[in-house]
Amino acid sequence: MLLLASLQMPAQTTMRDLWLALPDSVVPYLNGSQRTEHADFIDMGVASEVKNLLDGEGRMDTLTARYAAIRLNDNHTLQMRLLTKSDSSQVVCLVDTYRAPEPESTISFYDTQWQRLDASFGLPDLHSLVSDAGQTERFFAQTDTLSQTEAAELRRLIDPVMVSVSLPEDEESVILQLSTPFLLQDEKERLKGVLMQTKFKWEGDLFKECK
Repeated sequence: MLLLASLQMPAQTTMRDLWLALPDSVVPYLNGSQRTEHADFIDMGVASEVKNLLDGEGRMDTLTARYAAIRLNDNHTLQMRLLTKSDSSQVVCLVDTYRAPEPESTISFYDTQWQRLDASFGLPDLHSLVSDAGQTERFFAQTDTLSQTEAAELRRLIDPVMVSVSLPEDEESVILQLSTPFLLQDEKERLKGVLMQTKFKWEGDLFKECK
């Protein structure tokens, strides 16, 4: 019975498998041979620095069974997290970040065959956050030291709205925060005490916001 049950369980994919099978369309300037080089260097415990098809140099910083972080060039990074749902199926969470110089990210989900999923799994829609400046309130800490007028003035400083996303290596969560690309240093200092990250933790089928 145990053998039969094990045969019925879906095979579990590793992040290394997914990295090697990554479609060229996701990273057009990194082919299969170069992705294999990155993974092999990580396995050997040496610096995973590989030239891409544009003659830029990338580096894979981390590759574990469920997580990968790759600096594709000086301004472009990928993070990937393999998530397991309650039915034992697996989902790939991919965060694609460009830094020019402040970071702005997109987040997408795939099955283990690299078919894109039309789902957000409980995360807010980044396009809505960027297009609706009113939604930046979720990134501001509630504080008694600011008047409503002062708080509104600080929120108006965030223009354009750019959202940076990160995947921690040590936990199944997603962290969102605002970038501040066109602010003066004194404006950034004013925001430092009130801007906060928004964190969502994977709960088996959906991400739930940490309060």
